[in-house]
Amino acid sequence: MRMTLGEQEQTQIKQEEVMEAKLEEINRLVLELELWKQKFRELNNQSDSDWQQKMSKNEEKNRSENEEIMKLQKELKENEAKYQSDRTKWLEEKMTLLHQVKEAEILRNREMRKSEEEREHHVKKQKLKVLLLHSWQKRTTIFKSGVKKERN
Repeated sequence: MRMTLGEQEQTQIKQEEVMEAKLEEINRLVLELELWKQKFRELNNQSDSDWQQKMSKNEEKNRSENEEIMKLQKELKENEAKYQSDRTKWLEEKMTLLHQVKEAEILRNREMRKSEEEREHHVKKQKLKVLLLHSWQKRTTIFKSGVKKERN
C-alpha cells in the first residue's frame, strides 16, 4: 500500500517537472516572439529591400514559432488536465486505502477483544473445574474416613 502511494507520488512529481519544463519553454518562446515582433516593427519602418527580405524571413519564423507556441500551450493544457485527473484518482485511491486500513484495524481490535474474552472465560471455567475437583476430593476423603470409622 505504501509502495503504491510512493509510486503515485513519484509519477506526480515527474509530471510536474515535465509541465514546468514545458512552461519554461513556452515562456522563452513568448519572449523570443516579442523580440521578433520588435525587430519586425523596426524593419517595417525602413524601406530598404534587404530589410524587406529579412522581414519576410522573420515573419515566416514568427509564424512557425507561433505555431510551436500554440502546440506547446495545447500540450500543456492536456498535461494539466491529465495531471488533475491522475491526482484526483490518486486521492480517491488513497482515501479508499485509508478506509480499508481503518476497517482492518477495527476488525483486528474486535478479534483481539473476542480472543481476550474467550481466554478469560476459559480461565474462569478452569478455576471452576479445579474448585469442583477439590470439593469432590474433600467429599471423597470425608466419605472414606467415615467408612473407615464404621468398619472399626
